[in-house]
Amino acid sequence: MQEPALIQIGSLGKGTSGQVLHAKLLAPLGDYEAGTEVAQKRPLTAAGEQSIQREQLVLAGVQAPNLQVSLGLFEDQEGPFLLTRFIDGPTIADLIAQGPMEDEPLRRVGRDLAQALAALHTAGWLHGDLAPANGRQDPGARTILLDLGFAERTDAKASPRGTPAYLSPEEARAAPKTCASEIYSLGLILWELATSSHPLSQDGCASNVPEEALTDAVHLLPSARNARLAPDLDELLGQMLDEEPSARPTAQEVARWLGNPPPPHTWGEDPWAARDCLPFVGHKEERALLRQAWESASAGQGTLVWLEADRGLGKTRLMAEFVRSLRRGPSPATYLAVRCTAALEGRPTHPIRTLLRRWLALGRHTPASPRESRLLASRTTPEVAAALAQTLDPGTTDALPQVEITLLSHWLIRTAGSSPMVILVDELEHAGEATLAVLSRLIDVLPGLPLLLVLGIRAPESSQSEAVAALAARARGSLHHHRMRLSPLDIQSIKELIDLTFAGSVPAERLAQALQKRTAGRPTRIDALIKQALLIGLMRVHAGGGLELVGDIEDLPHMQGRIPDLQARLNSMDPKARNWIERIAVDGSVARTERLTQGATRDEVHAAIALLLREDWLEQGPEGPAFASSTIRDGVLTAIPHARRRKLHSQAADALAHESGSGRAFERAFHLKAADRREELLQLVLELLPKAQALGHPARVLVLVEWALASSPPPHQEALQISAHQALELHAAAAEAAGGLGRRQQESQHLDALVELPFDSKRNPTEVARVYLLHGHAAADTGRAGLARGYLRNAARLGLPGKQADLTAEALRRLAEIELATGNQEKALKLARRARSRANSPLVGLKALLIKGLIALLQDRPTRARAHALAILKRCDKTPDTPARAEVKARAWILKARCHSAMGDPETALPLLQSALQAAEQAGQRALEAEAHARLGRVLIDLDQDQAAEQSLREGQLIAQEIRMGQGEVLARLFLGTLLMEQDRSLGARLVKQALERACALGLVRAESLAQAIWARVLRAGNHPEEAAEAAQAALKSLQRVGAELCDRIVIVGTHQLIIDPDGTGDESRKRSRDLEQRIARVSRAASRGAHRARMKASLESLKRAVENPEGPLYPRRGAQSED
Repeated sequence: MQEPALIQIGSLGKGTSGQVLHAKLLAPLGDYEAGTEVAQKRPLTAAGEQSIQREQLVLAGVQAPNLQVSLGLFEDQEGPFLLTRFIDGPTIADLIAQGPMEDEPLRRVGRDLAQALAALHTAGWLHGDLAPANGRQDPGARTILLDLGFAERTDAKASPRGTPAYLSPEEARAAPKTCASEIYSLGLILWELATSSHPLSQDGCASNVPEEALTDAVHLLPSARNARLAPDLDELLGQMLDEEPSARPTAQEVARWLGNPPPPHTWGEDPWAARDCLPFVGHKEERALLRQAWESASAGQGTLVWLEADRGLGKTRLMAEFVRSLRRGPSPATYLAVRCTAALEGRPTHPIRTLLRRWLALGRHTPASPRESRLLASRTTPEVAAALAQTLDPGTTDALPQVEITLLSHWLIRTAGSSPMVILVDELEHAGEATLAVLSRLIDVLPGLPLLLVLGIRAPESSQSEAVAALAARARGSLHHHRMRLSPLDIQSIKELIDLTFAGSVPAERLAQALQKRTAGRPTRIDALIKQALLIGLMRVHAGGGLELVGDIEDLPHMQGRIPDLQARLNSMDPKARNWIERIAVDGSVARTERLTQGATRDEVHAAIALLLREDWLEQGPEGPAFASSTIRDGVLTAIPHARRRKLHSQAADALAHESGSGRAFERAFHLKAADRREELLQLVLELLPKAQALGHPARVLVLVEWALASSPPPHQEALQISAHQALELHAAAAEAAGGLGRRQQESQHLDALVELPFDSKRNPTEVARVYLLHGHAAADTGRAGLARGYLRNAARLGLPGKQADLTAEALRRLAEIELATGNQEKALKLARRARSRANSPLVGLKALLIKGLIALLQDRPTRARAHALAILKRCDKTPDTPARAEVKARAWILKARCHSAMGDPETALPLLQSALQAAEQAGQRALEAEAHARLGRVLIDLDQDQAAEQSLREGQLIAQEIRMGQGEVLARLFLGTLLMEQDRSLGARLVKQALERACALGLVRAESLAQAIWARVLRAGNHPEEAAEAAQAALKSLQRVGAELCDRIVIVGTHQLIIDPDGTGDESRKRSRDLEQRIARVSRAASRGAHRARMKASLESLKRAVENPEGPLYPRRGAQSED
């Protein structure tokens, strides 16, 4: 062949035996035109020259679409060189670095490589170095297998050389390379493409696979790292990565499978089952119940299972086995699992974010890339996807918890609705309020999703926290659910385990009884006992397979609990190894290399983790090496002496000192508390509190204050002295946070502590004003108007100047709210004006302006009130985005929505209330959230969206009851009662009656007036004329005292006329009717547009006619009247 004319473009790489240059043909060469780009391989050693000769020999004899193409072997004055086609595209290693690959491109890459490998194997060649660096995608997305310099004949005794991380176990043990070995290497590559991590590496990086790990079989299913992986790929990779070479498929079979997966019933035995530590036995009833629940869930009838189990009973293993069986059947499921932990629950919604990371197959500290953003956008809106990606960025300050709750709920519900799914949230007793809030929203819509939701909990129902108990009550009230409790393995199940695990000569009956006696039938203890027996020589692996008993059964160790067993294992450990396992246990459940390198090199850390993996202390988990079970970690922690544990926590705190982010700082505070470094903890808490408050993290505020106040010194140290001002900051922050969350008992405790502080009004006016204001807020929120007046007046009288004037302004504003609620509009307006004039912060002034808007609404000037709301929203946009701004915006949106509702326009009110609800959640103001839900429910009723209305009203009622917020509870009960009266009159009437009684008890006169009117209509319909007349009179009397919005006024006055003077002949009745007509006309004239004016007038007049109609509904729907 002619010598090629080339021009070099650049270098593609250089090694010890050769280099590869990027070149271009200057003249045609065979079938290739001038300008064709090529790769020119030049050897630098004799071995390199043999390599290119071998590669040319292989490529000349084997042609396949997915195999590199050779242009020929040539020689010039510099020596021999090989020309191959240049592939302009990413290597497989580049694809791995881009993140877990989606299903179709993964199959295409695997099929291309398998076809190339099949062509080589059929021709009698082994590739010799199957690794990600030796495959590249061309511009058409076809993967080409490259670099055959290590190729050898299949009938030769091929040496086990190649890239170490991609050797098969038999090659790592120095056995010759075979076709089956290369299938194993291909399996590792596909595993890595599917998960973006190497299964044998502690940190997922192939370059960090320890040499001793190469002889181990891969035990972790790829779907444990990438939950969205198709079930058949789990199956195929299990076969390709089988430790027994003869059990692996051929390259042709792999290519066929990836092109056309066979149905599950043809798969045969589970290839992963043999790699489990022990076979799974027992719990047949529980598995049957889960199967029954899944049949319902997969049909679109979402199902909840409460799974109670003590430690060591195999809850996690049960779920893993159940899901594995589903994924090998006709109705597979995506499986997501997370365990709540007390330490991590300080970070709001952490478990739900972990579920999101696992669904995305995204590492713990890896930020979201464009790939993850695209995936999120496929399940949510682009705006939600962008916000979710932002919350996953480790360098971003924690988002507002209520915003995260909304975002994560949206993702979880949309994802669960897109395909059948099983979700396990374990150790629910440690779940924080934000996590429970997301689960609560999921439970609300569960009946319509193809989702099996399993909530694991250790504590029996009687000892559950209030929040978990409330979630359980909510579930009972909204959907069909199952409850099951795991029991220890019985003697028959243990005998089954022995039959599957031990060689035939073992005395099964005696051994089963001994295992049950020594482990109480707990699977994790049986596993630990067998490992301990192997370690001390009482058992060994039988030559023919299985285990055999070497010592006497009576010598087997007793596993009465996790501590004795673990203590024995810990005592037998090398001191250095024990130090590592204790450090990992204190730091968390996952071994994080960056934390452990303090005082050690990265190589030492990797070696230590590899040792702990081999000895079964750790196992490869979705987020890296982690404790094989929480039982082991708890046991290690318990076995660490107290002084030693303090030292380890201190090391962990120091390691976190240089990491950024409020989540890291919170974690550091946890370690400082455990290390008894009380002064540093106090200073850190005082630094974190303003940040947590600004970000809207009330639950975190409470935890931080609890840590700072409860830090008890060791016996030889004096108690930490907290100054009065520090105590004020702590208790005031906690009282405010507890009030926002509706935790009245905690709020009261911190308020009582504030009273005890040594401040007086002359020397410490600011501090005293804060204490009065906090007490005033608490009293007002719980309906104690008289007591609230006293506190707030005391705060206002102090007349603080400058920046502290906001305390005075806030006290005056709350006083204005109280006066407005009791009907004194003139006094409320004066107080609101004073509050605005004293306010230093724009937001405090805007909250006072809201009072003017509410007064205008009650004076039948809804357009004026709406103008106030619009002005407030416009000014809010010029202030920083904080929870305080979100609160003001929520109040303004509610006011604007009430204006539109009063004008007979519920369609416009609906999105405004939805925005108000979102802002209230963002602000962490649960009282506002309850009110927004109640008013949203009322508007949805008017729009005939009954199901959505009932859901919103029940949500508002539950929130209000949880936080003991009277107004929200009254409104929700009242509107829910009016809705349910149309379906079940007795139930609806009971709710209306309860709302009326609650409004009377709390002094909510305006709500009481409307409730009395509706109750009067209920009594009239029930043939109780005297009681109806009494209620109607009481409603009118309250109206005359405190006023009402126009729509409520129409209902109250119209109901009075219907019951007292149904013919409308009395002078007072005619006078009140004319007054209503004049009000309707006046309000309608104020509308800005003619069409809007006419629609508003028609709607209000129609409402009046419906209320006064003897045959009309118990409570007319405003939206239904607009067309009348």
